[in-house]
Amino acid sequence: MSEKPKIPVIAGIIRRLSGYGPGLRTVVFFKGCPMACPDCARPELKYAQEQLLYNPVYCTGCRACVSACARGLHTFDDDCVHHVKLSGCDACFACVRACKTGALTACGEEYSPEGLGKVLLSAYAQQQVFGAGVTLSGGEPALYSGFVEELCRYCKGYGMHTAVHTRGCVSPAQLLAAARAADLVLFELSAYSISLHERLTGINNVRILSNLRMLGAQGLHIHIKIPVIPGVNDQAEQAAGLADILCTLNGIERVELAARIPAPRTELPDGIRPPLMRAWDGAQALKAYATPFIIRSLPVHIL
Repeated sequence: MSEKPKIPVIAGIIRRLSGYGPGLRTVVFFKGCPMACPDCARPELKYAQEQLLYNPVYCTGCRACVSACARGLHTFDDDCVHHVKLSGCDACFACVRACKTGALTACGEEYSPEGLGKVLLSAYAQQQVFGAGVTLSGGEPALYSGFVEELCRYCKGYGMHTAVHTRGCVSPAQLLAAARAADLVLFELSAYSISLHERLTGINNVRILSNLRMLGAQGLHIHIKIPVIPGVNDQAEQAAGLADILCTLNGIERVELAARIPAPRTELPDGIRPPLMRAWDGAQALKAYATPFIIRSLPVHIL
């Protein structure tokens, strides 16, 4: 009897997104990622478990959460400011059920491959006129390669185009299984330099680049996504190094460059200071960054 796949926690499903493969996509966001990228817009996806999220903008100070939480994690100070000890939460979400304003929300839900497939099929039926498909993103969906295989099999059975968005920071076996299951691989690269990559994300890119070379030898359809962050990874040598690797690989159908900024509250490593955005000409910088790819006849696209 085959072993059941590891079940991921899904943080959300968003319809009609662009930039996650061809056409408008329904994107599934998996929780769990070993990297800590400075441009990550959803840091809650780093954690694999369900978790409590708090948005103070919507808190009215009603204190319903105080009564609901058996662990006493919600307190209010003399100025009626709500303090939440998120680290002590056991994800019972009693406070979420008590909160009527949406200040407290539960992030994450488990699905079976078939159960999630049915949700995606419903979305596909409503928007297939737009040439839609499904993209599994995150987080790192390849951490759940068995689940990805079953889900992609289900989706393909109904004619849905499938893509896996990966950072490649998993075992070769996991990545290969997830990549082969999908119609398209979106492979995101943060930096060429080993030291810079480790400073930015917390891990080096030796395995990542090795995994990319492995996929390039498999006859797969691959799109490369490179976030270009001012003053962080936009150096000419980073672009040239990545271009040198990509021009030796098969299956690279598209290289996408997109300007990014560090996410709010991100603490960058020592010595890395992005310039003020008003002083950074994104279009010109991306054009300069693209030059090594163009010289090497790679299909580069500036987003």
